[in-house]
Amino acid sequence: MSTLQEKQLQFNPHLVMSNDGGQLSNDSGLLLLFEFFHKIKFKELVNELLIIDDSRNYCTHDYIDLFMQVLVQLIASYSTDSSANWLRHDPVFQQVLNKTTLGSQSMVSRFIHQLSEENNVQLQSIAKALTIIYIGQKNTQHMIIDVDSTHSDTFGKQE
Repeated sequence: MSTLQEKQLQFNPHLVMSNDGGQLSNDSGLLLLFEFFHKIKFKELVNELLIIDDSRNYCTHDYIDLFMQVLVQLIASYSTDSSANWLRHDPVFQQVLNKTTLGSQSMVSRFIHQLSEENNVQLQSIAKALTIIYIGQKNTQHMIIDVDSTHSDTFGKQE
């Protein structure tokens, strides 16, 4: 059985994943997430489809960077804005987001409140584009959507 010894990451060539018993992080799975984001050109997709009105002066973090920060926090199960205060200095988050410091809780909260209905439509278009990428890779010809009123695993013949 082979194990992962060392793997250079494409999204950040300065990072190498290894299994040599060194320092560990609870959030190191984010490295694989960003490797996936790199392969599907997710950041370029977000830059193209998400346009957020930004009238701030002298801002340190642009809204696309804050969107990526919030998205990564949610994926990593940090569901509250207040998580941003201690995650902003987390080395894994800094590496995957390519920032020396991340947005604070107040900055993340202001960003979330800045989002409009139009931005929600833009986020839906990002989800649609990701679906098209997925279906295109799988070469899916037919899709069956099972819409039941309750969650119940079914096997064999359905009602």
